[in-house]
Amino acid sequence: MLLVLIVVSTFTWCELKLNFATRSFDCPSFGDNVPTTVLTSFLENLSSQKEQRASWAYAALAGLVAISVTKQKVLPVPWLRAAYMLLAAASVFLLESLHASDLFDRRVAYLVLQGKATDSDVMGLSSVLLEQLNFLYTAVLVLSLFVMSFVAAIVLGKVTPVETGGE
Repeated sequence: MLLVLIVVSTFTWCELKLNFATRSFDCPSFGDNVPTTVLTSFLENLSSQKEQRASWAYAALAGLVAISVTKQKVLPVPWLRAAYMLLAAASVFLLESLHASDLFDRRVAYLVLQGKATDSDVMGLSSVLLEQLNFLYTAVLVLSLFVMSFVAAIVLGKVTPVETGGE
């Protein structure tokens, strides 16, 4: 039950942050038009940053799956199951980082089809990518706490490796 509460509360908080970041997407654009040459280089720069962050999020999610599948066979630590709540929260942050990446792509596609962008459009894109980065950093922080809990278990001698008699 606690796992569900952590996942739902983390998801809700992330969605609220993304809704706040994308609030300008539903409003009419305002401000000066951004010159096409400036907009093109700006979007290329932001797109490359977004792709790099999305790649890190995918890699971290793959690592989380690997940890979840192999944990019990490599280092059984039954008393440390609560640390897996951190994995649940980190997974939600990584998925929301990918969701922010998708929102960015959709908005860029809209702006390209529209043929122009204003200052408010650029600020909206920037705020979505800032949330993507914040979600990714938060996931890394939570994953670090998870890793530190296992390092603490190893240092304290609470882990019995499988090859020396563990389960």
